[in-house]
Amino acid sequence: MKNPCKSFRRSHHLLFALSIVFLLVLFLLAGGILYVTMARPDIGYGLRDSLFGRREPLALAEIRVEDTAMEPVPLAEIQEGKREGIRYQNSLWLVNTAHTLASDAELLLEEYKDTELLLDRSAAAGLQELLDQAQKATGDKVYLMSTYRTWEEQEEEYRNDPKLAAPAGASEHQTGLAIDLYVYQKAQREFITSKAGVWIQEHAHEYGFIIRYPFGKESVTGIAYEPWHIRYVGKPHAALMYANRWTLEEYVERLDPGRFYSAGGYAFTRQLPQDGALSVPADWENVTVSADNTGAYILTGEL
Repeated sequence: MKNPCKSFRRSHHLLFALSIVFLLVLFLLAGGILYVTMARPDIGYGLRDSLFGRREPLALAEIRVEDTAMEPVPLAEIQEGKREGIRYQNSLWLVNTAHTLASDAELLLEEYKDTELLLDRSAAAGLQELLDQAQKATGDKVYLMSTYRTWEEQEEEYRNDPKLAAPAGASEHQTGLAIDLYVYQKAQREFITSKAGVWIQEHAHEYGFIIRYPFGKESVTGIAYEPWHIRYVGKPHAALMYANRWTLEEYVERLDPGRFYSAGGYAFTRQLPQDGALSVPADWENVTVSADNTGAYILTGEL
């Protein structure tokens, strides 16, 4: 006959041993997290934002346009600026290793504030407002580390640091839409340790910019988290991507060609040209058109 006291003692010892192992695992896990967040502040911020950062999702609703008057507008006229109320931009170009930039792509660049730095013209005004507000809110002055790069400059960047820089043709810096930022003595990973770095993570979308390579999305973008790398896409698109934690890849994929969507007082459609023209709804105002570098064009209008 088994001794119940001995069985109880064995169970008690086993439970005690399991408790010790559990506490040890918790201690090691907590120590590991503490070490990672101290050694890699970018990962620390990314984890905190992913776990505790609250964002209100913004619905991208499909709308019906059967009864809406459509005007076929020749794409050439849109690109040449010959249609009143329609602006052509490059703001929604998707550039990555799967969708490379053509060597003869037509860029829309301008000099930024007499600095000899070049930016896409649609990004310049929003960038200045973003940097001004970041300094006003935090006291940190934010500087531009890198803007537009020529094909040759990108090739050199890739040769010097292939782990960080993208190959020529796959870099957003060749569009003039991407900007690398820094605060004095806080660049790249350390940028997120500055007050302005955190503020920009949380407010860049209000000025039409996204964190192009967000935390936890490397499997989608192919690029690890870069809190210092912002990208202009336009206010309505940036708001959607920020609220729903979408990358540019995920956003473009959600816009099925030929369908129409609305969100936040704006309407969107992604189209493939038909007979060299795009169909523009007559009731849309202040329309912008951007190629997406996949063969389609994204139209955005105010409702």
